[in-house]
Amino acid sequence: MLVPQPSPKPEMLALHHESTSEKAERQKHFLIYLAIFLGSLIALTAGVLIEEHLLLLLPNVFHIEPKTLDTLNKLAAHFFNEVGIAGLIACGLAFTIERFSTKEFAKHAQKLAAEEREAIKQDVFHAIFGHFVPKEIIGEMTSQILVETFLRKNFTIVYTLQPFLDIVTHSMFVHVDFKMKYDIINLSKHPRPFLLKAGFSKPPLPSLSDQSKFISVSAVGCENPFTLQEKEIATHPQTGSHISLNYKEPLLVRPGEDNPTTVTIHSQTVKHFAGGSSYFSVEYPTADLQLTAEVHDRTLEVYSGATPVCQGIEWLKKTPDYKSEDGYYDWYLQRPLLAFQSVYLTWNPKDLINAQLLPVESGDPNLGTES
Repeated sequence: MLVPQPSPKPEMLALHHESTSEKAERQKHFLIYLAIFLGSLIALTAGVLIEEHLLLLLPNVFHIEPKTLDTLNKLAAHFFNEVGIAGLIACGLAFTIERFSTKEFAKHAQKLAAEEREAIKQDVFHAIFGHFVPKEIIGEMTSQILVETFLRKNFTIVYTLQPFLDIVTHSMFVHVDFKMKYDIINLSKHPRPFLLKAGFSKPPLPSLSDQSKFISVSAVGCENPFTLQEKEIATHPQTGSHISLNYKEPLLVRPGEDNPTTVTIHSQTVKHFAGGSSYFSVEYPTADLQLTAEVHDRTLEVYSGATPVCQGIEWLKKTPDYKSEDGYYDWYLQRPLLAFQSVYLTWNPKDLINAQLLPVESGDPNLGTES
């Protein structure tokens, strides 16, 4: 029976590659030194032969005088002897002093590189920005942002608000139709499981609970796509103030920006007529978002915002299609949302705004959340 061997770690592969390249470099240097050494021996041999008046034995083709030929003979012998001796000295230095100094320089360079890597490990933010960041803050940033491999893009949320009169209580409420669509991007190099989460708040009155439900949920582009309609959608037991999706099988998201998984969720619920609100909290970094609200009878004035509220930062900006007089409200996100940040929608009756008789529904950061 064959036992599968564990694949080598990337660090071991890198070390093997480095040792192989170093071995090839040493062989190259050895061949160069060997060529210099052999050339030096040849030069010394030539110098000895020339010094033995080898040139005087050659036929005097150019009819040079014997005295001049003897002088040229001595100069040639001296030249080849000096070249040979210089080559041998160079080989001796290469194999002794230069080799030692190269090793010392390599050790020093490795030490400096190791110290720099250790300093960056200690505080990468100090290395980049030049100031200290507490470890607690670094840990939080790392766990929530830096190691996250999912990114949400092409995100659209559409609210359709329809005020109505409840015949039982004779009170006004708002029917909220919620449609959400986004692409989830896997930034890693391997397929990763993505747990689909969604939820919304229960209606203010138990008698309106039949109007609070998921209508459809779908995911396409992943390795296990699906589409569920209202009767096929399972929810968690209705405890507390929320209704949440109960889809236990994670979506297997393919790697790369060219392989997004597109999620579409359609739900509805009922909220207060005056001071109603809906919050949507993100669990993963979100690159862009378009938030739209449509009011059918134009009796409501709608507002939007994002949390946390930061002075001087405008998260959402109106699009050119924004026309409040026609009951159409449209915003786009000007900067990315990080994990656990939120956008929200709130509304009030137009005829009560000036009177300031506005009971406010308590803001709940989990409304419409995926966390």
